[in-house]
Amino acid sequence: MQKMVKKLLIIGLLIGIGAGKIYAQDPQFSQFYAAPLYMNPAFAGSTELSRVGLNFRSQWPSLQANFTTASLYFDHFFEDYNSGVGAILNADREGLAGLQSISLGLQYAYQLRITDWLTFRPGAQVAFYNRDVNFDRLVFGDQLDENGIISDVSREQFDTGLSRSFVDISLGGLLFSENFYIGYAAHHINTPNQSLVGEESRLQLKSSFHGGYRFLLPAGFRRFGYNDKGLERSLTPTFQYKRQGNFDQ
Repeated sequence: MQKMVKKLLIIGLLIGIGAGKIYAQDPQFSQFYAAPLYMNPAFAGSTELSRVGLNFRSQWPSLQANFTTASLYFDHFFEDYNSGVGAILNADREGLAGLQSISLGLQYAYQLRITDWLTFRPGAQVAFYNRDVNFDRLVFGDQLDENGIISDVSREQFDTGLSRSFVDISLGGLLFSENFYIGYAAHHINTPNQSLVGEESRLQLKSSFHGGYRFLLPAGFRRFGYNDKGLERSLTPTFQYKRQGNFDQ
């Protein structure tokens, strides 16, 4: 079973390398609502307090070609300026070659009160990316004989370590009241080229629609939403729809 999985991974890798233009997608977190600054820069300072958070994902940990992603963020709200600022550090490692991507994003959002109950927050992010890979860990077709034995010799020649740095720009907006929010974010609007070997590999535009609504729940005799200790009792269903290239979710 392990040999079959390894062969399938090698075949998939070879197909990806020979496919011409390759378009990459962002890593994702299943609990998207717990990664607000990753989802939309307009969330920077949205709690009107200081906040720090950490998200981590490990996909297929038992395989060599696994994926790990970590995201650390901090944001703060400046009440005198109706402004929120944030910083988010993302690190992603994927595949047999250990393709690594590290980015630092700086965010700003302005809080604009439209009515007594409705507020709009436009936001922006400028991120600095660095990607690198070690081709010594890859296996190419000419290294496999008819029995699937891997040799150390290949006609494919790459530098042992390749890297690329680029700037990425994202915009977002958030409309909310005391009980609901709805937002839109457009990441990678400049679609930067992140190729490491000269072949074009664009980081495609990612569009994200998201929202939620807070339902107050019974919290005691003749009480709704808050119990006698002032603790909230509520349920907030949320949704997210996103599209990047030909993929949507």
